Amino acid sequence: TIEQDLPEHELQNRKELTDLFTITIDGDDAKDFDDAISIKETDKGYILYVHIADVSAYIQPGTPLDKEAYERGTSYYLGIRVLPMLPEVISNGLCSLKQDEDRLTMTAEMHFNHTGDLLHFDYYRSKIRVNKRLTYKIAEEILHTKDPADYYDVLHKIETIAFVLKEKRLSNGRLDLNLADEEMIFDGHNIKEIVQADRLKSNMIIEECMLSANECVAKLLKDKKIPSLYRVHEAITEESKGSLRQFLKLFNIK
Repeated sequence: TIEQDLPEHELQNRKELTDLFTITIDGDDAKDFDDAISIKETDKGYILYVHIADVSAYIQPGTPLDKEAYERGTSYYLGIRVLPMLPEVISNGLCSLKQDEDRLTMTAEMHFNHTGDLLHFDYYRSKIRVNKRLTYKIAEEILHTKDPADYYDVLHKIETIAFVLKEKRLSNGRLDLNLADEEMIFDGHNIKEIVQADRLKSNMIIEECMLSANECVAKLLKDKKIPSLYRVHEAITEESKGSLRQFLKLFNIK
C-alpha cells in the first residue's frame, strides 16, 4: 500500500500558488497530467509559471517504489494501453494535476519583457490548484472563437508570449522542422487507421512554455555546477548523410 498522508516536511517551505489561475493542456486521451501553466501580465511584460508534478514528494530515494521505477526507466505507451513506470495511484492520482484539486509541484517562474528577454528566473517547491483542464483541440477552439471565459484571457496571454519567444529563438538560429506526429485511430482494441496528427497552435504554445522552463533550469544547473542528465544525439551515419545530400539536391542546396 502507498501512504497518501505526506510527511510534514514535504508540506513545509512551499510557495502557495493556489490563487493563481492555472490550466493544463493535454491530449484527449491523457490520464496523467504532469504539467500546468499560469501567467500574469506586468508593466514590463509577463510572468510565466510552469508547474511540474513533484513526484519526489511521494517517492523517497532507496524505497521499493524508487528501485522499481529505476528498473522500468520510463512509461511505455502502447496504443491505448500504458505500462506505467509508477503505480497508477501515483501517476494518475496523487501526482496528476487534476482540475479543482490541490497538488504539490515544482514551479519555474520566468519574468519576460515584451520582446522575450528573460529578466528574472526563480525555481521553487509549490502547491497549486488547477482551475481548468483543457485538451489541445478545445484550447485551439477557444483561441479561434475568443471565448469570453477566464481561460481565454489566460490562453491569449500565454499565446502572446509564446509567439514572441518562438520568433526570438528562430532569429537566434533555431531550426524548426515542424514535423507531424502519427496518430493511431482505434476501433475498440484494434487499430482502424494511422493518420498524421494536426499540429495545432495550442501544441506550439505548450512546447514553447516547456522549452523556456527547460532552458532556465538547465542554465541554473550549469551555473551552480550541479551534475545533471542531458541528451546527446548520435553522430549522423554516412548512409544518412548520403540520403540528406540527395534530398537537398532537389532544392539546389549544397
